[in-house]
Order: sequence, then C-alpha cells, then structure tokens
Amino acid sequence: MIQSEDLRNYFLFQKERRFTEERLQQIEKHVGNPLPQSYRDFALKYGGVSINDRTKNKWYESRNLEYSQFDFPDHCWAQFRIGNQTENRRVFVRDFLTWVQVEETYLDFTVGPIFDGVDFFFPKFMVPIARDSGDSYFLLETGSDKERIFFWERSDDQWGTGSNTLLGFVANDVYELINNLEYP
Repeated sequence: MIQSEDLRNYFLFQKERRFTEERLQQIEKHVGNPLPQSYRDFALKYGGVSINDRTKNKWYESRNLEYSQFDFPDHCWAQFRIGNQTENRRVFVRDFLTWVQVEETYLDFTVGPIFDGVDFFFPKFMVPIARDSGDSYFLLETGSDKERIFFWERSDDQWGTGSNTLLGFVANDVYELINNLEYP
C-alpha cells in the first residue's frame, strides 16, 4: 500500500496503461517464474506510474500552489556489496514501467544475442519494473520466496563480466521502494 497521501498526489498514474492478468502472465512466460504478489497487485491497480517532478501537477494547480522539482521525493538508497565492503549510493526513480515497457525491456536485454559476445545484460530471473533518468533500471527478483528489488547500473558488458557485475539492494518489495522515497 502507498502509505503517504503526498506520494499519491505526486505520482501520475497511467491507469489506461494498467496491466491485465493476461499481460502479467505473458511476462511470467518470458521470465519462466511467477511475479511476486505485491508487484502483481501494484501493476493491476496502478499501471505505469510517472514521477511528477518536472511536469504540471493538477493536484498542486487546483490548490494554486507553487512547486518545484525539489517538492517531490525522487530518490532512495541502494546498497552495493563490493568484495567485503558495502557502499550506499543514492539512486533516482523516474517512473515505474508500463506493461509494454516491462516486456520490451526484458526481451531487449535478456534474449540474445544482443550483439557480438553479449547474450544478456542482467540476470534472466530479474524483471525491470522502474528506471532512473538515464538507462539504469530497478529489477525485481523472481523465482524465490523473496520479492527483493535491486538497482542495476546499465552496462553494455555481458552480465557477470567487465563492469557489469553489481546489483544494489533497494527494497524488499515495490511498496517499500515507494514508501522509502526521499526528498532532495
């Protein structure tokens, strides 16, 4: 559940792009694992969600309020393990992907060959559910009893090689990710 009224006001819900049960099943077919229940519930209820930091916000406008990009929570923290060390990095959330974006991104990044020597960019049991303002993604773990979400910094190396070896832990489920968003 999205706990904060403020969070509900700053999201641009794309209800016309809501997931359907059939679309979720199609994604599960590609991945080969069921999607976690909290993500299924979120996708069916809200669809794709844009973070409303640089667009007109009708909720603010209707109350004649001024706002800036600093009025909206837009980042959280990812914990990366590098050898025996851990490093916390601030990561930004631009939007939660629509069903089309989830399916296309998953297929584009995991069904190889993508180009010479690269068959997949991130683990095939992970599903992209959100992205930052660049080309990096928030990945949902599937195929286990956990619903963890990780941040993947885009790399053009094969997963597990070169600079493409790190995932930063972000949250235990999609609602924890949303409720942990912080203000700039």
